[in-house]
Amino acid sequence: MNLRIDNLSKKYGHFNALSNVSFNVHPGETIGLLGRNGAGTTPIIKCIIGVSAWTFGEILIEKEMSIGYLPEERGLYLNATVYEQLFYFAELNNLEKSKVKLQIEKYLKRFGIAELSNKKIKTLSKGNKQKVQLISALLHNPDLIILDEPFSGLDPVNVELFKSVVNEEKNDSRIIILSGHRMDDIEELCDRVVMLKNGKVILDNTIDELIDMYSLKQQYYIESNSDISELINKVRGLTIIDSKNFLYILKYEDENDISKLQVDIINKGLKIIKCGYPKTTLQEIFVKELGDDENEE
Repeated sequence: MNLRIDNLSKKYGHFNALSNVSFNVHPGETIGLLGRNGAGTTPIIKCIIGVSAWTFGEILIEKEMSIGYLPEERGLYLNATVYEQLFYFAELNNLEKSKVKLQIEKYLKRFGIAELSNKKIKTLSKGNKQKVQLISALLHNPDLIILDEPFSGLDPVNVELFKSVVNEEKNDSRIIILSGHRMDDIEELCDRVVMLKNGKVILDNTIDELIDMYSLKQQYYIESNSDISELINKVRGLTIIDSKNFLYILKYEDENDISKLQVDIINKGLKIIKCGYPKTTLQEIFVKELGDDENEE
């Protein structure tokens, strides 16, 4: 069961919140839906879950596809107990009554809060409230899971717990859309990124494709246990761009020049501690593409 967004557009008066947005997501795939605040990620999510209408375009989603949604603005009934809260959401999502108790117990144990079953939501810590919110989104085994800023306010231990749960759901062939601003987490969890700017898709690529596209070309780094600047300067096609503590960033004309340098280092009886081609990060790509956009805040 695939999710297909086809030329989706949405207007608020004369303002184009979305302009001809198109992308597909497949079972077992996790995509990062990225953009600065106001870029259009929230309108897309609202359209997918059916709480907002779009102006034109299509969202092609199979009728029997169930959706689990973790909103950025958490919504829990503070005077309900944890069990009451989860039971209510299970009923809303038409989970079979014979499975409700088992599912609740399974997820409470998985998130390490089984002992809080009869505690009122208002007595819980922020992290535990967030666990209850995520469990509410997963209880009915949804085909499509949308997580909006899922790691906001979590301590490092709970961030890792949430990540492991997301990966478990992915391995069960769920479609997962992850929206957020923690680029390290997006890079770690997602297969692909759809990046929006002013309501338009500007990037739709796998993580590996993006890293390759934006990584610096014709550069190489090499670290030795000694000063190798003289050896570098003897190789005609190599230029030192930067150096610090025997770590050198080089510009090269031909990869054979790098091989020659490595042989020269070894022949001199020196060691190569580490070397490779500099890789960019998703954080750097995000800033490069969106950092100068004055229309978004």
